[in-house]
Amino acid sequence: MDILKKIKNKNKIKVIIGYTSDADHWVKKKKEFEEIGIECDTFQQNKYMGKIMRFINSDCEYSCSMDEDIMLNEYLWDFMIENLSILDDEKNLLFIPLISNGIPTTEKFINDFCNDEQKEEIQNIFRNTKMRYDCMVGHTNLDYSFLDNWDENFIDKLFKIEHHYRGIHPIRMSYEANLKMAQIICASKTFFDEKEYNIEIEKIPYFCNSFFIIKTKTWAKFINDKSLYKDPFDEVPLNLYMRKTDTNVAIVRNGFCIHMCYNTVNVYDKNSQKKVEDYYYKNILFK
Repeated sequence: MDILKKIKNKNKIKVIIGYTSDADHWVKKKKEFEEIGIECDTFQQNKYMGKIMRFINSDCEYSCSMDEDIMLNEYLWDFMIENLSILDDEKNLLFIPLISNGIPTTEKFINDFCNDEQKEEIQNIFRNTKMRYDCMVGHTNLDYSFLDNWDENFIDKLFKIEHHYRGIHPIRMSYEANLKMAQIICASKTFFDEKEYNIEIEKIPYFCNSFFIIKTKTWAKFINDKSLYKDPFDEVPLNLYMRKTDTNVAIVRNGFCIHMCYNTVNVYDKNSQKKVEDYYYKNILFK
C-alpha cells in the first residue's frame, strides 16, 4: 500500500479483488484503497477462472493481471500506466516488466540488474540445475532433454518445443536460483529507485503469466475461446492465442519486478517456496 500511495496516476487505477474467504478483511482493504484515492471493487469467488471471468467483463479498457507475490516500484507503475497506448497496436498483445524469475524475462532482469559477479553466480546455478518435468503437472511425458544444458540462448530454444506448453526454465525448478535472486535483490539499495526505462517489442516463445497488462477486450477473446484450453487455467490459452495471432510483447527494460517464487520449487522440500518468500518478507518488505 505504501508504494501505491506514491503512484501519480492513481486516478487511472481501479483495483478489483476476487477473494475466497475473510470478507471482513477485504471490506477493510477496499476502504484502504479508497482512502488513498484508488477505486476498488471486491467480490467473493472460490474458483480461479470464476475470478478471471469477472475481470474480463470489467468496464476498463486495459487490464492488469498480477499474482499476490508481485512487487514493483511506483515509478514503473507510472511509466506503464502512461504508456498503455503501446497496446493500441494490435500486434502487441502484452505489456510486461522484467519479472525477476519470469519466462522469458529472467535473463533480461539479470543482465539489467546484476553486476558481473552476481550474474555469474546465478547463471552457474542455471547451468547446474537438472531440469525436472515431474513437477510440471500434465507436461511430464515430453522429451525436454535438449534443454538440460542452460546457456544464454536458452529462451530461443523454447521455440523448438512442439507442444502447447513451453513454460520450462531452470529458475522454475531451482530453489537455489530463486533464493539467490532474492538475496541479490534484497542486497541492492536501488530496487525502489527510479530508472531510465525504454520499451522493446519482441516475439517470445512462451509467457508465464504472473504479471501482465493487456487490452481487456483482447483478454476476453482468448479466455472465451474454449478450443485453446488444455488444462483448467488461463496460461496456455494466452500462449496459444499469442502463437495463433503471431503477436508480440512490449517489454520494459530496466523495469524491475519481483515475482517471489514458483511453487514448482517444492519438489524436494515442500517448504522451499515459503523459505524464499520469508526471505523477501524479512529483508525487503518490512526492513
